[in-house]
Amino acid sequence: MRKKGIYKHSTGITLIALIITIIVLLILAGVTINVVVGDNGVLTQAQKAKEATDLAKEKELVELAISSSYSATSNYTKISGSELRNELEKEFDDYIFNENADGTFTIKIENREYQISETGSTIYIEHVVDTTPGVLAGSGTESSPYLIESVEDLVVFSYNVRSGNSYEGKYIDLKTNLNLASSNSYVDGERIDYEEYGYDGKLRDKIQEVGFIPIGALLVPPDEDGNINYAEYTYFKGNFNGNYYTISNFNINADIEGDGWAQFGLFSVCGGDIKNLNVIGNIICKLNVTKFSGIGILSSGLKENGTIKNCRTSGKIVGYSEDSSFNYGGLVGSCSGNIENCYNSAEISGYVAEIAAPNNGVRLGGICGVIENSGIVKNCYNTGNILLDNNTKDCSQTANYYIGGISGRISGSVEKCYSIGLIANNLSSFKNIRLGTITGWTGATTSINNCYSLSNANSNFNDTSIIMSETEMKSDNFVDNLNSGLETPVWKKDTGINNGYPILIWQ
Repeated sequence: MRKKGIYKHSTGITLIALIITIIVLLILAGVTINVVVGDNGVLTQAQKAKEATDLAKEKELVELAISSSYSATSNYTKISGSELRNELEKEFDDYIFNENADGTFTIKIENREYQISETGSTIYIEHVVDTTPGVLAGSGTESSPYLIESVEDLVVFSYNVRSGNSYEGKYIDLKTNLNLASSNSYVDGERIDYEEYGYDGKLRDKIQEVGFIPIGALLVPPDEDGNINYAEYTYFKGNFNGNYYTISNFNINADIEGDGWAQFGLFSVCGGDIKNLNVIGNIICKLNVTKFSGIGILSSGLKENGTIKNCRTSGKIVGYSEDSSFNYGGLVGSCSGNIENCYNSAEISGYVAEIAAPNNGVRLGGICGVIENSGIVKNCYNTGNILLDNNTKDCSQTANYYIGGISGRISGSVEKCYSIGLIANNLSSFKNIRLGTITGWTGATTSINNCYSLSNANSNFNDTSIIMSETEMKSDNFVDNLNSGLETPVWKKDTGINNGYPILIWQ
């Protein structure tokens, strides 16, 4: 990659002469050759510094091209692919540009890759460096955590949890952005020796074909009394730190049948701690199981002793159930633990089929499908649209449908949250449909405090949230209200990534 008009051949010759002169002067001054040109020598370190400077300049030019590419037709909220290509052409001689089917863009410059969302957020994907792919470096302690440095590592980590290792008391760190569709995120995406882990064929191709297999069991069968036996069910109980990196192109396309509970997400169920993680995924499921189903892009469910903090989910969830109730949430399907300082922008839609038993429950929410009695969600927001839709197919007219911007059903506690996602319903003639700006169901144990939403004409349930105008929600006063009573501020004014609405400090 070269920026046009900057590099000249004469500059290269002058630089070589300068380097030779410096070496001669250093040697005359008594400095050894190794100190000058060794692995940690002066010139090696200078070269590394130059490469870092060039990369920073490259990133800056990409960001400038993005900022100049917002479309007037979208009120400057989305990128125009043609404009982005034109801006890149002004800056780079050699690059590859792709417009993807999901509305995102990919730019490749040498061995580096930039993923750009339709709203302009950028994820940098450099080719992974992992000397032991499929073997997690580290010892699992807080001071020396297990390291996930490639997709191969992520695949083996997932398999280990499904096979009985809950990683309880252990620490796992994500060390880089991983795009499951990009060869940059694999040491060798062509390898074919991962059949044991669920991928029979070339690893990268199979992950794109069948989807990533979640971290933990997918279908949990009942015990002899018909109850779920968590003592026998393997799920993650450790400490996962995403270090604010992104796992993208996490996709699941599943058709599941069986006697038990279907659990889908990056983590099937979490009973530990997950923090500082961004997941971009698409989950499409047809479920024909006898018990509840849970789907969330991050996790199908969060257990009582689990926590999720400083995490973001985006993408899409589309699914339906043949004959069971389900919970679909952007972040998690059901929450019995603690979720703090998170947000979701994923779109969610679903329904239950016509053959389903009467009074089945359908719960769709921006953060959670359902918040159980012990569940606590605070300082979170949702921008994703939520749609109750049968996709023109026959579906149950006797099921109970609960839809909410934060959670479809709340038995626990929600505090200092807001939703601006559109709540929509295509089943208006059906029996029991409740749509709320925050939730579609509350009970005796429900606590909703200082929660806010935009006015929504489709809402038919009073969830006690505070309805505000767009102007009010974009004001400094609203940020102050969200931070009031907190020992340390959690919210801040938008910096150009959320269309003027408040964002979290860590963003």
